[in-house]
Amino acid sequence: RFLKSPWRLHPKSTIYDVRGGREVYEWLEQVFLQQLYMETPEDGSQQAYCTKSHPCRLGEGNVNSDLECSGPLVAGRRNCPSRLGSRRDCCAPCTGPLCPEQILQTKEINLTANTSVEDLSANCADTLPPWMSLFARWKSEEMMGDEDPVNVSFCPERVGTTRPRGLMVGRFNRALMGRISLKRRKLSTPDSPVYSNAYGKVIPSYIDAWSYRPSNEDTSPFGSFQYQMGGGFNRAGGFVELLNFDEPKKVTLRKISALKREGWFDLKQGSIVVELLLWNGNVDLLTHMAFAFEHQFSGKTDVKVLVSSLNFNIHDFSLVSTYARIFIYIVIIVCFVFFFRSQVEDISADYKLYFSEPMGYIHLALVVLCAYVIVIYLTIIFSYAYLHFNLPMEAAEFPDIAELTMNNQDLKVVISVVTCLLFVQAVAECTSLMPQLRLLVDSMAVMSNHLVTFFVLLFLMILGFGLAGIFLLGYDLSQFRSVDRSILTVVEMIRGKANYDQIVEADDSFGDSYFLFFQFFFLIFQQFLLTILMTGYLKERKRLAESEQVETPLRRMFRSIKSAVQHASANVRSRIISLQQIFFG
Repeated sequence: RFLKSPWRLHPKSTIYDVRGGREVYEWLEQVFLQQLYMETPEDGSQQAYCTKSHPCRLGEGNVNSDLECSGPLVAGRRNCPSRLGSRRDCCAPCTGPLCPEQILQTKEINLTANTSVEDLSANCADTLPPWMSLFARWKSEEMMGDEDPVNVSFCPERVGTTRPRGLMVGRFNRALMGRISLKRRKLSTPDSPVYSNAYGKVIPSYIDAWSYRPSNEDTSPFGSFQYQMGGGFNRAGGFVELLNFDEPKKVTLRKISALKREGWFDLKQGSIVVELLLWNGNVDLLTHMAFAFEHQFSGKTDVKVLVSSLNFNIHDFSLVSTYARIFIYIVIIVCFVFFFRSQVEDISADYKLYFSEPMGYIHLALVVLCAYVIVIYLTIIFSYAYLHFNLPMEAAEFPDIAELTMNNQDLKVVISVVTCLLFVQAVAECTSLMPQLRLLVDSMAVMSNHLVTFFVLLFLMILGFGLAGIFLLGYDLSQFRSVDRSILTVVEMIRGKANYDQIVEADDSFGDSYFLFFQFFFLIFQQFLLTILMTGYLKERKRLAESEQVETPLRRMFRSIKSAVQHASANVRSRIISLQQIFFG
């Protein structure tokens, strides 16, 4: 919903079409906040804002019955503030002798409050009633119910909701908190005296949102904001503003508008990252989303969307899966210890022989990466932020929780690399058991130089078509806006995703030619690869046949025919000898 929803209709523009700080603000206002609060009814709506499960407080509405109001509040009659519209019913104080009494027990005394309110201003005149200090002296669970109750005034403005209202996204994900991290460009005087008069100030071409670069960033305070060293997204520093999604949509919109007035979205905006934390209580999963906008001097904006998650039910010992997970941990650590020991012994025995084969480097990489995975994973699940995570989350916990989720995502990438290396090792081990697989691997080894040349040429082809896509289609097609995204799009086209309709729609003149040339060259490279593999296979089979290490099917057929002929001739010879003995004695 955040990626495909347009923030502008004419022409249709999504998040990947954002250019500059002004359009970032439009995306925040038109897409991010609209989609975020889409499933939450606004204050004053006719239905769903005040319910039995989420009762309203004083002055909130619209309500249909007393059950939709908190505590002793009751539904009023066309008494809502003007901002909620006319003819609306909001929660109001109870009046009359039928209003219930509330008894609040403290350790020292019992407090009795009549919820009937005749004069709201008189009942709520005190900012902090004196009897509120009694609650701060609770020292134990012991209650003194035999004391005489003391009557106190009741203020309905202090009545809270029985259940906090949460901002839900996707029906099951609660939005906990958000954060906006800003990096501003530093204006500097040009070194060359030739351009000093025409261009009094120059700005850096690129501001990295992931790291701190003091030479490019303006860290001086502006407005009411101070630069937070080591804060913000990825702890890379920046100007930081937290968003509390327990507040209504109008309050959050006013906060974003205030940031605009303070200069957050002007031309000095180098990069800005909008983060969002979502909690799914059904599976105890925390999701961290980050929308990064990095502006270039040329006017382009690199948009990156990162999604990472972290599971918080690992230490739940009421689940059987927790014990199974602990058992798997033990097995993995034991296997790693034995693997590490065997690799140390192999290196100690003959390190030259160990590093003379490619598998030696793969084994060493597996040892290092597996150790990294174990250490980082244990660091995550035994960190203070992970062990003490509770809802509602405090604002000070946001940096640590966001960092844990991003580290967990990096850990998943390393685990994927380890899985690929383990697959390569498994194939290498299978070659000693399966001669056919060994033959295939040796065929590729015979043509290794040709394969390296092929992949270099293939990379050059991908890079060439990627750059051509940027120049021809980058302005109208988001898949070709940057070098990395353009290269990934070309790789997807190699894997079978044609993108023909989008390419032709983006450029009527050269779209067809671009697509046809790509398919033509891709077919040629396919034939090159098949030729290299078949040539290597034939060379390896010929070598094995000459060395008689393997019996070809044709030779096996000739040997069987020869054996059959020899067996048949032996039978004929024995029969002739038997007949000679019979007739000639």
